[in-house]
Amino acid sequence: MRIKRRRYPPETMARVSQLAARVSSRYRDSRKNKLKRTFVQASDAAEAKAKRTFKK
Repeated sequence: MRIKRRRYPPETMARVSQLAARVSSRYRDSRKNKLKRTFVQASDAAEAKAKRTFKK
C-alpha cells in the first residue's frame, strides 16, 4: 500500500489498520447520538411550508 507516494512494509500497514480501526470505531460511537438528516419529498416540504405545519 502507498501513503503519500511512499511504500511501506506490510507489517507497518497492518499496524496502521489496527490503529485506524480503534479510532474509527470511537468516532462512530461518538456520532451515534448526533442529529441526522432526514430527507423528505419536495412536495411534502412545500406543503408543510405553505401550511406552516411541521411534522416531528
